[in-house]
Amino acid sequence: MYWTLHKPVTSIDDIKQQSGIANPYGFVYEITATKNNKTYLYIGKKRLYSKKTLPALKSGELRPNSERIYKNVITIDGKIAVSKKDKALARKQGIKAERTPFDVTYTESNWRSYTGSSKDLAGYTIISKRILSVAHNLISLTYLEENYLHKTDALTKPTYINKNIAGKYFIDNILKGIQQYV
Repeated sequence: MYWTLHKPVTSIDDIKQQSGIANPYGFVYEITATKNNKTYLYIGKKRLYSKKTLPALKSGELRPNSERIYKNVITIDGKIAVSKKDKALARKQGIKAERTPFDVTYTESNWRSYTGSSKDLAGYTIISKRILSVAHNLISLTYLEENYLHKTDALTKPTYINKNIAGKYFIDNILKGIQQYV
């Protein structure tokens, strides 16, 4: 099953053409699904690219499809100190952070086959996947998703599968609060 914007979308170039955004970061989508002969909707967001930060190669060569960045890193015996305990120990021993090269690699995400992150979608049959809006950065993407969820009142309508907004506003808490004042 493919995504649709104005027409079917099968590539990032299709998204660029149909949205008019030269460098799309991700999109807000609506999935239509059925269960027990009833139709339900789910709204979410999906990034078009995944980002991976890895230590630079020892040879100094840049990885394919990467950009080089530098971070101040504490290393102990050639290994990067990650935990607070290791970092504190290193500082006590007088080990200072060094400017260390990293490669940031962007790869295309699994957006074509994506069917939503919600575990609540399990057991539903997906009928359609529609792109509602395209964003050029993470802030816009998050805003657009939350805006659609609020505008459609997705948490309180029984036709929506969504159970929270931004992992902060949960349906159960909202309904309890509404019932107290009604």
